[in-house]
Amino acid sequence: MTRRVELVEHFEASRARLMSLACRIVGSHHDAEDAVQAAWLHARSADPVQLVNPEGWLTTVTARLCLDQLRARHRRREIPLGGRRHPRRAACGRRGVRPS
Repeated sequence: MTRRVELVEHFEASRARLMSLACRIVGSHHDAEDAVQAAWLHARSADPVQLVNPEGWLTTVTARLCLDQLRARHRRREIPLGGRRHPRRAACGRRGVRPS
């Protein structure tokens, strides 16, 4: 199996965990999807031979992309819709289900 195929398999196996991590950081399912997809684009352009620990690498990249999103929100002084201070508590449940 080629390294590229192994990377795809690692990503697919880690996708749910990465989504969970991203959702907890950014507080929005849509923003979390964006971060995970951006992490995949970074992984696709990386040299698979140099990725010794693909799961760890994907986790690190996803977390950093999420933190970048939060910094961008802060710089733009975004206010969540409805003016809630902590939208992440209600925004990231399973599809269509909000945690109570």
